[in-house]
Amino acid sequence: MSGAIRIELPVLGIATRFETNDAEVARCVDETFGMWRTLIDRRVTHVTGHPPLLVRVDVVEGDEGPLPPGGHANVRYSLPDETRVVVETPASVAVSDPLRRQATARVTRGLVADRMHFRTEVLEAVTLALLSHFDRHPVHAGAVALNGRAVLFAAPSGTGKSTLAYHCHLDGLDLLGDDHVRVQLDPRVRVWGWPSRVRLLAREAGGEGAASDAVKEVVHLDSGTLLVADEMRVCCLTRDGGPASLEPVDAATLASTLDAQLAPGFDRFPARWPAVRDALAARGGWLLNLSRDPREGVRLVRRVLS
Repeated sequence: MSGAIRIELPVLGIATRFETNDAEVARCVDETFGMWRTLIDRRVTHVTGHPPLLVRVDVVEGDEGPLPPGGHANVRYSLPDETRVVVETPASVAVSDPLRRQATARVTRGLVADRMHFRTEVLEAVTLALLSHFDRHPVHAGAVALNGRAVLFAAPSGTGKSTLAYHCHLDGLDLLGDDHVRVQLDPRVRVWGWPSRVRLLAREAGGEGAASDAVKEVVHLDSGTLLVADEMRVCCLTRDGGPASLEPVDAATLASTLDAQLAPGFDRFPARWPAVRDALAARGGWLLNLSRDPREGVRLVRRVLS
């Protein structure tokens, strides 16, 4: 790419090189993935990937045409085969192609101008789709950590993962993610977070009520935490209307529960899932029942971490 801007970052611990012909896209890359520089700053030793993966974004003149009522270009995701992911808008396209170790995008200047939409729905989406194939398995779980030890919250959507993770963050725990994390198996099991935002009902951010299926707003968080944990336990969340409680479960029960909660969108790698599930369940875990007060759940999470 003639005159390309190049940025290399250890995203999820994997060396990733971003190339673009546009300074605005370069700023979006830094805003979206710049937090991974903490791995370099803190001399984390498990950054992998040589040569680095490539994410290339070419910007062309133009816009996305008439916009729908929401004001953002419609985005469509498709899976043409077992490895590639295609992200399309009315006038832009991005493709994750892990067999070639790269993702490429041709996007309009109008799409890039809608910064947050472009960042989350196109740039972040196609990059994560690429990295998922390199031992960073997506798991539908929230996660918080303390001193390098993580607790994962596994539960169906609407149970309260985001609310619990957010209140753990308010209580001083490191937030790795509210809805999804990435699990690495080799050379050892690690959990990689993505903590820049949580999705909450406005009233939940104030600690009132429980999670629901209603539309959530995004709360953006600043994170200076190290986004990886080398030790973890799993809490399967329930909400039966009773008091908050914590009960241990054995490895077999935990594995079965994780299978039952495997959500659409997190089932793209069925051949890998049993190994990921067994790694998460190996030491057994906990069944955590949430009450209406998320602070009671935070106290139980701290018991698990201790």
